[in-house]
Amino acid sequence: MKKIIFGLLAVLGISAKAQNDSLKKPLTISGYAEVYYQADFNNPKNNTRPSFVYSHNRNNEVN
Repeated sequence: MKKIIFGLLAVLGISAKAQNDSLKKPLTISGYAEVYYQADFNNPKNNTRPSFVYSHNRNNEVN
């Protein structure tokens, strides 16, 4: 019984395509940008924060 259920789930998970679209889609370009500013009010002398605590360890900079 487990084999039958597993077989049915495996067959249902396969997607079938009957035909290919004859019209070519235009080229699409997309992107992503992220900007952040971090300020530390403790004002470390060399403008860095401990890297083991924070993944963004530079202070008073736009990154």
